[in-house]
Amino acid sequence: MLAAVLFQNNMNPSLDLPFNYATFGSDAGSIRLMKQILADQSYIGAVICTGGRMSIVIDGKAYTISRGDLFFHAPFFSSRVVRIYKDFKAMALGTNYSHLLPVINRILDINSQVYIRRHPHRHLSDVEYDNAMTFIRIIQSEFEYHAAHAMSLDSDHFKIFREYVTSLAVAASYSVINLYFKDIPVQVEAGNRYDDIVQCFLSSLNKNFTMHRDVAFYAHEQNLSTGYFSGVIRRRTGRPALQWIVDMVIDYAKQMLQYTDVNIKQIATHLNFPSQTFFGKYFRQYTGVSPRAYRSSVRARKERGAG
Repeated sequence: MLAAVLFQNNMNPSLDLPFNYATFGSDAGSIRLMKQILADQSYIGAVICTGGRMSIVIDGKAYTISRGDLFFHAPFFSSRVVRIYKDFKAMALGTNYSHLLPVINRILDINSQVYIRRHPHRHLSDVEYDNAMTFIRIIQSEFEYHAAHAMSLDSDHFKIFREYVTSLAVAASYSVINLYFKDIPVQVEAGNRYDDIVQCFLSSLNKNFTMHRDVAFYAHEQNLSTGYFSGVIRRRTGRPALQWIVDMVIDYAKQMLQYTDVNIKQIATHLNFPSQTFFGKYFRQYTGVSPRAYRSSVRARKERGAG
């Protein structure tokens, strides 16, 4: 039985809500769904562990997630599930990156957003955990109510319900961000022109990385010189624009190689490389191994773990 339930899709896809709510257990279906979510480069969300443990690697750093732990997943994060223990349980609330971006931009400058990337995990106190779960449980109960009474709702009631639940999700996002930054000495400054440049770049990169790997494309989108644009990205994020692009492409390729059976030629085509050979050289340049060798090593590790 699939313990991970995407309420938006399974309970009533006609709601067409701009976010997803999911619960996870330790069964194979849950693990598969968790990996799919973490591989989705358009998804941004928060996962709260409600029981048991999970081992995960985010941007190369290993974390053990246990009850009361919060961690974020967002585009440009490289997240990999290492192990989910038998008693693991969690809840997740997420949405499309472009949908939540205006909310994030209103309350966090780019330095704070980069801080979250570098520190994606936080343990919540008992009080903080209860506060976070309050919103999520309300959303869950509203979904369940709608599932039970969907046939009796008229169109006006349906619209009100949809807006109500969407507002709850936005409020939950504020609540989670507020809990994350509580007692953390991060200076949240008002946004400025440089932050706007970075945000436009990250948003565009999320949409265009499969087609465009050159810094000039993203600079010209904002009518900026490549040199000026590159300098702003490096100063505001601590990483060159090219590194953001490379990480996005390589992370996507790794996810495809690890979690799908799509052949390497198809991956190369999807990422707009002129040939499988060009893709192989690009992948090797930034990882040190060929795509085929990477896929083989990942599958060998899985087989050793299963044994």
